[in-house]
Amino acid sequence: MDKNLIIDVGVHTGEDSEFYLKKGFRVIGIEANPDIYEDTKKKLGAYIETGQLILLNVAVSSQNQSVTFYVNLDKSFWSTTSLDFVRRNEFFGTSSTAITVEGRTFENILQEFGIPYYLKVDIEGADILCLQALHKFETKPQFLSIESAQTSWNDLLAELALLKELGYKKF
Repeated sequence: MDKNLIIDVGVHTGEDSEFYLKKGFRVIGIEANPDIYEDTKKKLGAYIETGQLILLNVAVSSQNQSVTFYVNLDKSFWSTTSLDFVRRNEFFGTSSTAITVEGRTFENILQEFGIPYYLKVDIEGADILCLQALHKFETKPQFLSIESAQTSWNDLLAELALLKELGYKKF
């Protein structure tokens, strides 16, 4: 584990990444939305130039191949690769447009960049892919945060059981 590394999955406009960067951490940021990626790349360009930030324009996926990404036209932070989330978002009055983006497994990303000290995941319905990838590594991030997308008690218990399997005992 690299105690100076944070991986921010779902960078969005970069507020969290910028906070970590100002604290002196190196950050690997992952943002699937190409427009937001470009804006964030400009906003945090000075950190990219120094090598403190590496920003990837990919979606975390179950396979290393192109995936459909649904850009939410009303609430950009609700963009997702999950059709279930698209339907949820429509129920709440928002609309999305489908685009194709590069998909990468989180396992592949961890193999390339290493295990971070802290892993922050907020990718609207695909957070579980990051947790599942951690099974393949002996070392785990010391800290992690995810946004649970579970809507049933049993699914939430299964998610908590996965966290416990990974060695996380305090929530």
